[in-house]
Amino acid sequence: MDTHKLYSWAKQQDMNIGVLEDEKEIKEAKDANAALQEKHMNEIGIDMPGNEHASGSEPSDAPIVDQREKVPAHMPPAMDVFCRKQSLIRSGNYTFLSKKGVMMKGTRSTPSKKYMKPILDNLESLDNLFNEKFDIAKKDVIQDLFLKTIIACENYIENRDPWTAEGKARLQMIKDFRAQMRHESIMFAGRVEALSTDEANANVNTTKTWLDVLTEVRTDNIEHGKDGYKLEEGGAGTSKIYIIEKDGKKQYFKENEKCPVNDIFVLMDEPIKKLSEKEDDKSQRRLGYLKAIKRVIMEKYKTEAEAAKQLKLAYRKDDKLYAFIIAMFGKDQEINNMMLEIMERTNAYPEEKDNDMDFINNELKEMMKKKTLSAISFRDAQIQKNAEISKRNVATSRLANFLQIGDMVSESKLVKLSINGKQMNGISMEEAKGDKITSIVKNAEKNKKKVRYSPKAYRQLLNLQLFDLICGQVDRNMGNYLCEQEETDDAVEITQIKAIDNDIAFGNLDYEDIYQKGLYGINRMRNIEYADELQVPAVDKLFADRILALDEKTINYLLCDVLSKSERTALINRIDGVKRALRTRMNAEAKRRNKKKIILDNNPEDWKKSLDDLSKNFAKDYEKDKNEMEILQYKTYLWGVCLLK
Repeated sequence: MDTHKLYSWAKQQDMNIGVLEDEKEIKEAKDANAALQEKHMNEIGIDMPGNEHASGSEPSDAPIVDQREKVPAHMPPAMDVFCRKQSLIRSGNYTFLSKKGVMMKGTRSTPSKKYMKPILDNLESLDNLFNEKFDIAKKDVIQDLFLKTIIACENYIENRDPWTAEGKARLQMIKDFRAQMRHESIMFAGRVEALSTDEANANVNTTKTWLDVLTEVRTDNIEHGKDGYKLEEGGAGTSKIYIIEKDGKKQYFKENEKCPVNDIFVLMDEPIKKLSEKEDDKSQRRLGYLKAIKRVIMEKYKTEAEAAKQLKLAYRKDDKLYAFIIAMFGKDQEINNMMLEIMERTNAYPEEKDNDMDFINNELKEMMKKKTLSAISFRDAQIQKNAEISKRNVATSRLANFLQIGDMVSESKLVKLSINGKQMNGISMEEAKGDKITSIVKNAEKNKKKVRYSPKAYRQLLNLQLFDLICGQVDRNMGNYLCEQEETDDAVEITQIKAIDNDIAFGNLDYEDIYQKGLYGINRMRNIEYADELQVPAVDKLFADRILALDEKTINYLLCDVLSKSERTALINRIDGVKRALRTRMNAEAKRRNKKKIILDNNPEDWKKSLDDLSKNFAKDYEKDKNEMEILQYKTYLWGVCLLK
């Protein structure tokens, strides 16, 4: 029976097949199988019909007999070399077939499902309760569910000894999840106690839900001047961020913000409103400037769409929107007076860093940035209007950590920031190291050096493609991932990447929506498959195994406080789509030995070869298509590689 027939038969019988290729292991396994069978037959005097394959002769095409009914449970099957785990050896679920491989009766997932079910059932119960109004009478019910989930996780860990890579990935996830549940159950109990005391003292009913309580548990409380925290204001124009520093490490805080409206005139009202609330001379002066600019734009362009088109062209051209306003509307008396006043002030105070010209330019740039963000969010990511946009950074960071790729995504957390009695809810983002790939290439060219990716960085970029597809990230570009580098005498090697600006993601975008767009993608997103074939040069098997181990209810629990129910449903749909694509490729590579291997293990040499092959192909394509750079970019997700010609 050849490998193809073996797989076809096993599929009909609901069996899974593992293939051995090493001749030495095959011989050892066959010898061990024959010796064990002879020993046990002598001991118990039982003839073993159906075990003819162990004798070393090639099997016929007849169906293979299940040995579990005829072989005592304590009798080890042949393939201890293959399965490696004594618990599975003793189970009698494996039988050596031929030098083509082994079989296992039933599915691999059955034992896993048995121990996973209590975990998932408890998580479902928690998910239902989180949406209910906070009621201290249900405190014990919530705490009991936390405890039951932790015990179920411990039961899974104690009873599971997986031999498949996917099973090992799931086991590690359960261990990580147990640690998180332990921490959150303690924090949750403390927060509930505080809320119940507040409620009793105030003699009022709180309007919080249980989900609000979980959100507070997952939120860091930072107060200026306490616990070693130091705060500093940052940002340009009326857009403020706070730089938080502790123990030499920096993170950046930004208040929660909703997805901006897709209207320039409305967007211009935001800084105008903020300045209207201030009474100092500088704010009032700048308020007058912005009002004048809005007036002339509205008078010049009859529709918002027309104004947006012209401002967008100016924004793309040289990034100097202030100069565009002066050129277009300089004849207007109010604008002309504004220009002269700004010039006089700039000459009088040359040392002033935050001058009026830069302020206006920054505000107009921020307006165009929000306009673009809004268009991409609604059209491509399918983020609903008025949805929280900043929390998507937190969702990205959490999911990356759970999938054990947190080192390549900028960490982000929910934060409540207190400054002089004022409290703000928002998110923090770590200060990421590195430079943009475009800057690295530009500097290297000046120094006449080549730029190359290390196998590790190359692997991370490919992981990022899979991860962005799962997250529905439609705004990944060369400007929002940073690269760490090492220099040699003749080259610059990129050693690590870090994804930043992860907020245009987790919309209501289904996998099928992405798939139908094909290789040309949605905005900057690329589909990874076409006609059931993966279109990426390589896939990290360790990362793929973790994706395959994800389940719906765990995802719901991890992200219920930062994503809506519909957004989590769409996320799970995308995960399922990626799972199908990965399984299809894995099965194809296992069945067909001549299939090119793109599912790669943790072997630096394999990743180096994949990168070298891709670089050679790019060099050929560049010479052919160098006048159409977009063609090259569509052929792979690695925009940076396009520059390394």
